[in-house]
Amino acid sequence: MSYLIHHGIKGQKWGVRNGPPYPIEDKVMPKGTRLDSVSSKYFNSKNYLNSGNALYAYNPNDPHDKKVYEGPFSKYLVLYRGAQFIARHSFETVQDLTMPTKKERMDEFKSLINDKKTRVDAIMEMRHIQKRLVDGHVGSEKEQEEFKNIDLTNLKTDNDYRIAYAIFNHAMEASYAYKSTREYMKRMQDKYDAMVDDNNQGVYNDAHDPVIIFRANKVLQEVKDKPVSFLSAKEIISNTEELREELKKKGINIKL
Repeated sequence: MSYLIHHGIKGQKWGVRNGPPYPIEDKVMPKGTRLDSVSSKYFNSKNYLNSGNALYAYNPNDPHDKKVYEGPFSKYLVLYRGAQFIARHSFETVQDLTMPTKKERMDEFKSLINDKKTRVDAIMEMRHIQKRLVDGHVGSEKEQEEFKNIDLTNLKTDNDYRIAYAIFNHAMEASYAYKSTREYMKRMQDKYDAMVDDNNQGVYNDAHDPVIIFRANKVLQEVKDKPVSFLSAKEIISNTEELREELKKKGINIKL
């Protein structure tokens, strides 16, 4: 899928769009920014914040993203991950959060895959993901062809790296399961407070503002007037069907 990316507008705030609905790249997420996150493991927000894992969140002020995460994503957790409940948590940032641009995220990926210390593991793990994507016919026909034909041991052009980075980001769905993604997350966490979730932005049901928060217990706090709530099956189904119709108008099939 093609989509536009830019690096912010003077005075632009995260999640606020002046113009067409395209993903926004900001260098800073301001203090006091509200974030929601759904979890199938934590019904206590403090435990969620202190879990030690990166926290995947979305913009609660974006109706589309609420449907994405409280619809098909939650349905996926129930159907394919065996979740017994889906809890919705509301947080806010306690400080300005630094974030890398698309170029900075890509540059770190290039550094990782060309580093002698990490190259072998990175390529081996990406080949594993590549096979899963090809065998599962993931993506559009063009993407499937790209995933099938890319030689991960011989990346030369910007387009080669773009395809490889897309494969790598599929591994980021389970970032702590792979050596290369753990290393990538560590490198990004050493430099930034948060980053755009490239695997989901504009790809997973056209999500707008998915973000990964590092050190969540340090930079986030619970929103006192929004305690944890639990999504009902009716809500999940309703959000999924509304999103399905919304995406159909754009010629996009919904993804679980």
